[in-house]
Amino acid sequence: MASWQHSFAILIAFLSLLVGVSWAAYPQLGKSCRSDTQEHDCSAQLVCLKGSCEFCQVDAQCKETFSKYVCDIQDNHENTCQHKGLFPMDSGDVWTSFCAIVLGALAAGGGIGGGGALVPILVLVDGFTPAGAVPLSKAFILGASLVNLHHFYPKRHPTADRPLIDYKTAALFVPTQLLGTQIGVMCNRIWPGWLITVCLIVFLSFITKKTYKKAMDLHAVESRASDVQSETQRLIVKEDGVARRPRVYTPDLARPSPSAPKGSESSDATSSHTPGSTAANSEGLQAILKREAQVPWEDMKVLAGVWVLVVFVSLLRGGEGSGSVVGVRCGTFVYWMLYLLPFPIVGAVVLVMGNKLKQLHTKKDLLGYTYHDGDVVWTADSIVNYPAMCTLAGFGSGALGIGGGTVTSPLMLHLNMNAQVVAATASFMILFTSSSTTFQFMIMGVLMPSYAIWFMLMGSCSAALGQYVISWLLKKYRKQSIIVFCITAILGISAVALGLDGFVQFISDIIAGRRLWFRSICHVRDK
Repeated sequence: MASWQHSFAILIAFLSLLVGVSWAAYPQLGKSCRSDTQEHDCSAQLVCLKGSCEFCQVDAQCKETFSKYVCDIQDNHENTCQHKGLFPMDSGDVWTSFCAIVLGALAAGGGIGGGGALVPILVLVDGFTPAGAVPLSKAFILGASLVNLHHFYPKRHPTADRPLIDYKTAALFVPTQLLGTQIGVMCNRIWPGWLITVCLIVFLSFITKKTYKKAMDLHAVESRASDVQSETQRLIVKEDGVARRPRVYTPDLARPSPSAPKGSESSDATSSHTPGSTAANSEGLQAILKREAQVPWEDMKVLAGVWVLVVFVSLLRGGEGSGSVVGVRCGTFVYWMLYLLPFPIVGAVVLVMGNKLKQLHTKKDLLGYTYHDGDVVWTADSIVNYPAMCTLAGFGSGALGIGGGTVTSPLMLHLNMNAQVVAATASFMILFTSSSTTFQFMIMGVLMPSYAIWFMLMGSCSAALGQYVISWLLKKYRKQSIIVFCITAILGISAVALGLDGFVQFISDIIAGRRLWFRSICHVRDK
């Protein structure tokens, strides 16, 4: 552990040195502009003065385009328009904070970050630009993810002696999702805003419908089981004059994995993985059960390495709305080399992880291992199909500008995983993506400290509230469909909010006479 801490300290020190390297932070400076299209011509940081994009001089120049922006006076006279500080708070800040608490509480129950619904609120209610809202949404999700990890880490699987978080699935899905996101983000830069909005509405509507159907199906199964149990418990068995209730067997409500081996039957909540007296005494099977009962720290170290690689390369290349810390220009040979660098490395990690899971599945079959309902069975087909589906999900996340949990949670539900396991595993996976992007934003100086700290606190409080309420509901009603309904609600809200935000932006683009077709990869986005 000491060596890992030492290496991380060296990396931080190196990045701190790199931050001191200058780069073209204001590429629009000096370019021609029109006052009626200032936002498009000069970005949100500069103002249009006498037909040229220049630094601001007074607050009024910034407020002509953004009512909540003020001129940030600097000693070097590089004054830029920035969103006002958090304090004193206005009505927009209060309403945004309230919406964030409600959305975060709903999202926490389903293991979704909720950033897809928060970004439009930051834009439409609190006056941020899209590029300014995204970093704050990531800070919000990071705060929620830390609380969710604290909540889910000690919890155990409902029917097996192992952690509730499916670390093996996460270890395979996180790298594949990162690969898909890399490609998707590049498409997001090229596609026109109206196309992204249309795809976003269609995509979110589709997965919302699918997830809602999954929730209703699971709710129907749970209701039938509950009705049968209630009816049975009304019968009183009298024995020797003493009234007793009969023992009632309640089946596991999670659906079995579609790829489960034939003949494998799920055990009830009080059983273990024991497939038979002979296999139960097998040293190999006992070793598997012992390893499953613990966190696979070796796999977690690999994920940490992937995290460091993605963050490091992104800082060198530039991304997430910011430039390169070493001045790498978009479209150059070095830029594309840095863009392609993670693919073979992360691809190799995926192959190694997949091969390990396949070998483990083969060994389990030989030892007579019995799978639980909702377990992912890593056969030769699933080891290829499921990561491919996660890569496509990552692509959709990056191309449409939505959080990874918005697509991975419905995907895992589609794989018929246990709903509680889905919420816990998705929250764990979101921690990697939210922390990497927040770290990049922090290093690049894109995050506003006051708002970033505030929304991290809002994310933490909303997640704590959401987990408390969901835990109470699960304990009271014993229905996992509650989790799936939470996921459905966030997906639906995100579809409406992002669709509305995209429509408003589309109208603004038409009025300003902006380009409504495919863009260059290296086009400059509004700050």
